[in-house]
Amino acid sequence: GTVFKGKATALGLDVSIKELKDIFGYFSFLQRGEVIKRLKKELCAQAQVRHPSIIQVLDQNTDQARPYFVMELCKGSLREKLDAAGNKGIPVAQAIRYFLQLAYALRAAHQQGLTHHNIKPENVLFDAYGNAKLADFGLSRVIEVDQTKGMPQVFVGTGGMGYMSPELISRGKEAGPSSDVYGLGILLYEMLTGQLPGRRSPLPSEINAEVPAALDPIFDKMTQDRKESRYPDFEATLDDFYNAFSGKEYLTKGDVILSSEPTGT
Repeated sequence: GTVFKGKATALGLDVSIKELKDIFGYFSFLQRGEVIKRLKKELCAQAQVRHPSIIQVLDQNTDQARPYFVMELCKGSLREKLDAAGNKGIPVAQAIRYFLQLAYALRAAHQQGLTHHNIKPENVLFDAYGNAKLADFGLSRVIEVDQTKGMPQVFVGTGGMGYMSPELISRGKEAGPSSDVYGLGILLYEMLTGQLPGRRSPLPSEINAEVPAALDPIFDKMTQDRKESRYPDFEATLDDFYNAFSGKEYLTKGDVILSSEPTGT
């Protein structure tokens, strides 16, 4: 899609408008109807989840030749921050704050039956105070293969492949909340080290001496290939996090750490 800056004139409010058009070139006229139905379902589902770390969907119109939806306006993405850091990772305290904000966002979404399944730096945006917000919930499901409807195999870019759990890559039906746990675990590693983990990559604290060693086993368990060895959800993930940081360095479970200082960018 293409993102525009717009204004809700009745309120004088700056907004972001995302127009979807290029993807429909992959589908027939009949298939387009199925894609539109899925798109509307996913947008309405995200709009129902109100959380400080989830991008708020304000409106949508899927009845146009070029469907679009309206969101709150944010300032830059995590991809831009990682690129600016020159593959060295971002400051550890900042990375942990973003990690917690996103973990709580995903926990809230999962509690309402909404999974993301496309976690990557491009989908992490920032408000005017530098707080992380997750965007584009479920848009990968809009174009997933459905043999019963003759839907083609479509891949939208490759930027998210490194963050996808094995069950998402294989398009397994058992993908659920733990797939988002996997994706955020990979993202945590990248924020801390500036690189994506490989099969035998060192643990985060072995690459970056400023990373608390207590994060290593949490990252490791979040990113296990076998679902049975991974955290099943963010409730369990956050339990282990706060047990590891029992000195309340990051407050206590349930307390979302938000910045209130304008970033000026």
